[in-house]
Amino acid sequence: DSYADYCPFFRPYGSGDCRVAANAGPNLEIWGDTYGENARCWVSTVISKKYQAPTASGRCHGQKCELNPSTGKMELYVLIGKGSDQQKEKFKCPEQGGKINVDGGGYSGTVL
Repeated sequence: DSYADYCPFFRPYGSGDCRVAANAGPNLEIWGDTYGENARCWVSTVISKKYQAPTASGRCHGQKCELNPSTGKMELYVLIGKGSDQQKEKFKCPEQGGKINVDGGGYSGTVL
């Protein structure tokens, strides 16, 4: 695509808005995906440890901001797994950005 200066980018499906719970597919438990108002699109290879790691793609995972009482700073977490947000495993996003290594709650992979 010449408009993107030939840089690769993800083009969402029409029903791919992570914030809409009705867009959830049947394989949420395999991918550790979440749909709903607290979900966002992430570049992810996360998958249940029962399966082989896929290539990175745009995926819906929950996100949560929390105040760290010891530093007074807000921290961003990606939420992986099944159940409510409180039941999901949370993985802290690096303050300077970068890759998040996921290994817990029966899931493994990376999130960018």
